[in-house]
Amino acid sequence: MKTNILKNKNYEIEFLRAVSVLFVVFFHFNLFNLDGGFVGVDIFFVISGYLITSIILQERNFDLYKFYLKRLRRLLPIILFTVLISIVVGLFILSPIHLNRLITSSLFSIFGTSNFFFFSEVGYFDHEKLFKPLLHTWSLAVEIQFYLIWPLIILLTKNLFKSKIFYILILIFIFSILLSTLYSSRTDSFFYFTGFRIYEFVIGSLLFFLIPKTCPKKSLIYFFLGLSIIFFSAFFFNSNFSFPGAYAFVPCFGAALIIYSRFSDTKNFGKYLKSNSIQFLGSKSYTIYMLHWPFLIFYSYQKMGSISYLEKFFLIILIIICSNFIYKYFEKPFRYYKNKKTFNFNSLLFGLYLFVFSTIIFSQYLIEKKKFNFYYDAFYKDNIINTTLDGVKKRNLEESQILSRQINEKEFFNGKKNKKRIMLLGNSHAFDFYMALNTINSVKNIYDIDYIDFEYLHCFKKNNLNDKIIEFINFEILNRVNSCKIVLEEKNFDILKEVDNLILGSRWPINTDFGQLIEYFKKFNSNIIVVGNGQKFYDVPTLYFKRGNEVNKYAQNFNNELAEINEKIEFEAKITKTHFFDKSQLNCNPNCVVFNNNILLYSDKDHWSYDGARYFGEKIEFFEFQKLLK
Repeated sequence: MKTNILKNKNYEIEFLRAVSVLFVVFFHFNLFNLDGGFVGVDIFFVISGYLITSIILQERNFDLYKFYLKRLRRLLPIILFTVLISIVVGLFILSPIHLNRLITSSLFSIFGTSNFFFFSEVGYFDHEKLFKPLLHTWSLAVEIQFYLIWPLIILLTKNLFKSKIFYILILIFIFSILLSTLYSSRTDSFFYFTGFRIYEFVIGSLLFFLIPKTCPKKSLIYFFLGLSIIFFSAFFFNSNFSFPGAYAFVPCFGAALIIYSRFSDTKNFGKYLKSNSIQFLGSKSYTIYMLHWPFLIFYSYQKMGSISYLEKFFLIILIIICSNFIYKYFEKPFRYYKNKKTFNFNSLLFGLYLFVFSTIIFSQYLIEKKKFNFYYDAFYKDNIINTTLDGVKKRNLEESQILSRQINEKEFFNGKKNKKRIMLLGNSHAFDFYMALNTINSVKNIYDIDYIDFEYLHCFKKNNLNDKIIEFINFEILNRVNSCKIVLEEKNFDILKEVDNLILGSRWPINTDFGQLIEYFKKFNSNIIVVGNGQKFYDVPTLYFKRGNEVNKYAQNFNNELAEINEKIEFEAKITKTHFFDKSQLNCNPNCVVFNNNILLYSDKDHWSYDGARYFGEKIEFFEFQKLLK
């Protein structure tokens, strides 16, 4: 197949960059109901695939070293700038805990591996992202990894198969989209993996072979159809969609249609694509993308409250102004300046990299020596925060002792045999409930209470290849306790049968099959209680650190799906004649309480503190949970 030479100025690409960065910014700032604004990143991947493939194949004597150097000069300066500024700002406003996280993520960011770092934590859409100023660098890591491997793949394919490159790319596309579709539905952690994004880049690569040399007759149709598809994705997709998976194909296809259209070549309408405002945003899109997230996170962190629309628009304007300045005086010289006799920007870039790397390492050293944060003493010497953090240690120790007993000894219920028995199954949120029940004397006097760590999403699986790989990642690489064996192996079914009450608790995701869950355990026990979700907040110790005794006033409930999930559980419970206990009724009725009698009731965003468990134990007793027990 014949290739097409790139135009000197591709206005379609600059337009897509402008649209994409606005989508991402509006999504992160929660503006205009763009629940699917994150698809802007997918469009960037299509653009990269098209441009990189074009560069590789249209150059007669492609130089791999010069290619990598040029990519580094394109991406690295702003990454280093963003990391360095984030560390400096974080020094002044972050708590020691979040500063430590920032330093760790900084190291991964400058090595182009931050997607792996964030994969090991919570999902992209969890509100924990509000504490991660460098979370957005995951997409840059994916880009960098693509730049590293793609030239090698293209050159190898070109040498081995010559004219068959197009068809090889199609095979790569099919394999990647199938892989992405299979795994993305299993866990949102794969959101960050390059392998599940490859097909998005390949769509752009295929365009290199398909774009006509002249403006197609149906250019207007292609352009507006592509634009409609992109806008549809941005407005109708949301975090409940399995991404990237097959859904990401939709905005990627829309972007491909726009590039294919060569709309800027049309006589009557092309001039609109060449407008100064569009081209300005397009050329600064990378800088805007890199700066907008730290701006938002640090401002939100400092304010610890809702941000008005006026504040959001002011921040966006400020971001654009700063981006233009940084692009002109910092980014652009690294990208385009070539006069080595007056100044060697390659050496400067290397020196800057070493400086930032040294800053990160030194910062980590100072943190370990407890010398690096202006707030260190104030944070850790606060009696209430100290009590809460000590409680976390007690809680973790108690939980680890229980887990150790389960794995090694398989011994449960070491109390008096004449008592009835309660078994809690679930993750850390079930353990919260376990701690609370153990503070209620009226329950402890009648029941022995025990707990098994059990992760529903990891344990209810089909025995196929993709599930085995997920199991390997969870239990071998991430060293998670494989409690599934304790609960699901036949030799342990007696544990489920001998208890009088089986309580299931978790931070239930919206896509949980509660019918399957309940029916499975009803085979072994007739008295099952499913505990619904509780509230999620801004990190409570941090909130208290910033707002003191006024922490309740600033507490925000971030679980927008709370009512929907609990209603779903309650509905399934009624059908299966199973008990349901609404955990959310224990708090926020009507105002949220996270601080009471000089006690922080939460140790983070949604886990009850060690001392807070007593408070919630009283609440559980007040709402007559005991009536559900057998």
